[in-house]
Amino acid sequence: MLPSCPNAYSITTLKAQKVDSIGIHGCLWLCASYEGASPTSVKLNFVQQGKDSPWDFDDAITITAPSQCHN
Repeated sequence: MLPSCPNAYSITTLKAQKVDSIGIHGCLWLCASYEGASPTSVKLNFVQQGKDSPWDFDDAITITAPSQCHN
């Protein structure tokens, strides 16, 4: 089952197609509050180690939120 990304601005998914392939799943929030910083843009990345394997958290990336988030 894919990780949930409620209210994400964009979601990208590339499932692993073979037992020896890797899948990636990313969720992006443009105007978020994350670990005390607000507003910021946050992307959470997940990986799948082979077809039909569970998804594992990989990393979180934070960047400065776009100007529309500062209104």
